[in-house]
Amino acid sequence: MLEHPQQRLFLAPETKLYRALTSGKCVDGEHVTDKAFRLRPASDQFPAETTISVALNPEKAMGDLDCKGYAEMLAGDVELIGGLTIQLKESDDPDFYEIAGIPLNDTTAQNDYAFALAKICGKAVRVKKRNQ
Repeated sequence: MLEHPQQRLFLAPETKLYRALTSGKCVDGEHVTDKAFRLRPASDQFPAETTISVALNPEKAMGDLDCKGYAEMLAGDVELIGGLTIQLKESDDPDFYEIAGIPLNDTTAQNDYAFALAKICGKAVRVKKRNQ
């Protein structure tokens, strides 16, 4: 039995995870802000987010998105945040994961998780704008 129930067996604690930074609001100087970890509400183009998407490398995290950069964090640090789990994303690509456990109907908890995730990130890595 695992000491921490949210601990995943398939990712080592030192595994690096990457989050795309899709808005200038996600970056403050070299720091990743809590805006990078806000669940996106539903729009005409997308359903509401229920998890935070991450990947095992920056290129996959950013994919085809128009990104300002990416953030790096360790799987073990994410799993130390009570209530969060890392799970394999339903995809054909085993490099895509998601951070689950953020309550959808609790704005205070969403804020707390967003700040906690931003706090464990390394420096924001900026990328040049892609040619469209």
